[in-house]
Amino acid sequence: MASRTFLQLTNDVLEKTNEVVLTSGTFSSSRGVQNVAKQAVLDAVNIIMGSEQEWPFNVVNTTVSILPGIARYALPTDYSAVDWGSFYLKYPELLSNNTFDSALTSWNDISVSTGTAAQSGGKAVLTGGTNEGAIDQEIVTVANRTYMLTFEHSGNDVVLRLGTTTGAVDIQAATTYSIDNTGEFKYQSITFVATGAATFIGFYNTSTTAVNLDNIYCHEAEEDRPLIYRAEDYHNQIRASGRVFEETNNPDTYKVPEFIVPTQDDKFILSPTPEKKYNVEHVSWVFPTAMSASGSTSSIPARYDYLIVAYAQAVVLSYRADLPTSASVEKKLNTGIAKMRRDLINKTDYFRGSNVYTSTRRFSGRLGRITSGIS
Repeated sequence: MASRTFLQLTNDVLEKTNEVVLTSGTFSSSRGVQNVAKQAVLDAVNIIMGSEQEWPFNVVNTTVSILPGIARYALPTDYSAVDWGSFYLKYPELLSNNTFDSALTSWNDISVSTGTAAQSGGKAVLTGGTNEGAIDQEIVTVANRTYMLTFEHSGNDVVLRLGTTTGAVDIQAATTYSIDNTGEFKYQSITFVATGAATFIGFYNTSTTAVNLDNIYCHEAEEDRPLIYRAEDYHNQIRASGRVFEETNNPDTYKVPEFIVPTQDDKFILSPTPEKKYNVEHVSWVFPTAMSASGSTSSIPARYDYLIVAYAQAVVLSYRADLPTSASVEKKLNTGIAKMRRDLINKTDYFRGSNVYTSTRRFSGRLGRITSGIS
């Protein structure tokens, strides 16, 4: 169920208190009790948001582009908590427009004669004629490094050429990848060694029976690896001992990062300092942008809108009676928040059968998260 808008929540409150409702056109010029209702809705949302650091509806997955020689990077703006166990070092994707969602953008149509290349249904469609339908893309590589290329195709066999110029085969000879069932996609995976700074990846079809291509990816042929969390005192201990800390300007010390170190200024340090480009992916929780426009929404699931409306309704009624908001109103909201926490966070995992039981406990905070379990 979609989240209700700021206007809808406010009007729910106004209707329940028998006040004049707003429209999208009058929302910004609200007055008196209407303003009270709007602010009360925002207050209820803020109370819910501030009551827990790790609401699952505020989780974000972040990818940070890592550069050689740079060890320190910023955490997401307005984060409330970071899952330090989620940091992964990944090799960056080198191809663009991997899934052909709307066009052949970034790919070159190098079809010859009556051959064609087109985008259709989220796929690249190559059809041969008197010659070939083909596409290729140039990527930046490093000589003597090994890369992995994966792709899916259906409808027909496809020919792959790898070279240092368009159509060249000086990296890999033209190779036909066959398909078992033309009605379903087949996954293909190959590795190749680059010979220079540029590699052209080309797909070709000489048959009048079309081939469909999708999910084409290429990156260095290395396994993604988790980064090991180290508390900030690790950083200080290294400096105090007189040893060379890995955050350094000496290229001779640049290596594949192994550790992730938090700082007090909302950043993280990779250690050792990276020797080349990577991506770092991680999970965190952020405070979402407050609602302001009539059509804006909160990230709180719609099934808990009743808590927002009930709190705001009580505030409006207190305002009209010129009374302070009673403690019982906040108590009811806190009771509702406790239910949200049970529903969304404090879940116990059960494995039925074989008399196996698992209970999970977590401690989380702004600088760390520790998970432990009993099985």
